[in-house]
Amino acid sequence: MILVSSVLFFIKNIFLQIELNSLKYHEVFGFQAWVQGILFVLFLYHFLFFFQNKNRMFLYYSAFVFCLLVYFVHYIPEMFYIPDISHVSVTLFYGIQFLAYFFYICYVREVLNTKNLISKWDAILQLAKKILLIFIVIISISSFFLSTIEIFTLVVLLFYLVTLFATVNYFIFYRFKGIPVKLLIIGSVVYLILANVSLVLSIRIAFYNVIPKYNPIIFMQIGAIIEGLIFALIVGYKFNEIERKKRLAQIQLLNKSIEASELKVTALKAQMNPHFIFNVLNSINNFILKNEKELASDYLTKFAKLVRVILKNSSQATVSLKEELDTIKTYVNLERLRVEDGFDLIITNDQNLDLNQIEIPPLSLQPYVENAIWHGLYSKEGKEKKIEISISSRLENALIIIVKDNGIGREASSRLNLEVKKSLGTKITKERIKMIYPNSLVEIKDVHLNDNQDVVSGTAVSIIINGLPNL
Repeated sequence: MILVSSVLFFIKNIFLQIELNSLKYHEVFGFQAWVQGILFVLFLYHFLFFFQNKNRMFLYYSAFVFCLLVYFVHYIPEMFYIPDISHVSVTLFYGIQFLAYFFYICYVREVLNTKNLISKWDAILQLAKKILLIFIVIISISSFFLSTIEIFTLVVLLFYLVTLFATVNYFIFYRFKGIPVKLLIIGSVVYLILANVSLVLSIRIAFYNVIPKYNPIIFMQIGAIIEGLIFALIVGYKFNEIERKKRLAQIQLLNKSIEASELKVTALKAQMNPHFIFNVLNSINNFILKNEKELASDYLTKFAKLVRVILKNSSQATVSLKEELDTIKTYVNLERLRVEDGFDLIITNDQNLDLNQIEIPPLSLQPYVENAIWHGLYSKEGKEKKIEISISSRLENALIIIVKDNGIGREASSRLNLEVKKSLGTKITKERIKMIYPNSLVEIKDVHLNDNQDVVSGTAVSIIINGLPNL
C-alpha cells in the first residue's frame, strides 16, 4: 500500500509540474529523451509480439524494458521537476529498478526453458525472484526510517549481489547451445558491465564528492539500449522459429488430411468388396435368366440404393448410428437372398440412447456383419439363422456395439477353409474410429458362445468406443 500511495503521489506531481514547466518542455529533448524514445520502441515492439504470438517471453521482456523506461525518468529533472519529494521518488525508482530485474529473470526462464532443462537451478531462479520482491517491499518501508544515502548504500550492496548472481548464471547458461543463448549472454554482460560503471561513478559522487564529466546514469542507459537491440535479435530468431513450427504443423496437418483421404478410399474399396459386387450382379443375371423380372428389379433397386448410400457416406467423416443401421439393413436384405433359407437380422438398443445423436464412421459395422454371414451362417444347416446387433452404453460415455451370429463359429469356418486372414475391413474400421475419437480405446474381440461346454454356437464381435460424446 505504501508503494502504491507513493506511485499515485508521484504521478499526480508529474502532471502538475508538466503544466508548470510546459514553456521549457521543448528544450529538454537531448540524449535522455533519445534514450526514452528507443526504450519505448523496444517496449512496444516486444509487447505487440506478445499479443501476436501469446508467448510470455515477449511479455516479460516488454515489462522489463517498461520498468527501465520508468526508472530512467527519474534522471530527467529538466523534463519532470519534482520538488519536495526527492526522498520518496528515489525510493520509488529504486523499487522499479529491481522490479525490472524481477521481470528479467522471468524472461530468462522462458528463453532458456530452465524449468525443463535445469529444474534444480530453475528453483534458485524462482527463489531469486521472491527475494527481489521482498527487497522492493523492504526498500519501500525503509524510506520512512532511513535517509537517502542509507537507502543508496543498501541498494549498492544488493546490486553487487545481483551482479555476482548474474555472473554465476552466465557461466551456467554458457553450456547451452543455440544462438538465442549466446545473444542473451552477450546482451546481458554488456548491460551488467555498463550498469556497474554507472554504479561506481555514483558511489564516487555519493561518498567522495567526485563529480564526473558525464552523468553516471548515461552508461546504464547505453547498456540498456545495446542489450535491447541484441535481445531484439533473439525476438527475430524466436519469431522465425515459431513460424517454422507453424509451417511444420501445417505440413503435418496436411499429411494427416492426405492419410485420412487415403484411408477413406481404402475403406470404400474394402466396403465395396469386388466379390460382393460380382455376386450381386450374378444374382440379378440369374433372376433375369429365370424370367423373374420383379425379383431382378427389386434386387437391382436395393443394390442401387446401397451403392448410393456408400458413395454418399464416403465424403462424410461420420454418420449417425441410425443411418448406419439403416444402411446395414439394406445390405442384409441383399445378402439374405444369397444364403440358403435366409436369416434374420435383430437389432436392439437401450431406450435411453438417441441413435440420431451418436456419430460413428460410415459403414463401421459392415465388415463384421459380412463376416458373420459368410464365415458363420453360410455353411450352417437348418433354418434358424440369425444375426443380432445390440447397442448399449455404460459409464464414462462408452458405447458398446455387439455383432453376434449363431453360425458355425470361427474354428469350424477355418476347418472348412472359409476363414481368411484377419479382415482388412476390421483393421480399417479400428483406424477410422481412432481418427474420429483419438482419445478413445477401441476394443474389438471375438467371443465364442458355448451352450454346452466346448460346443460353439456362434461368434460375437464387441466394439467398445470410450469417450464418445452425446451418450
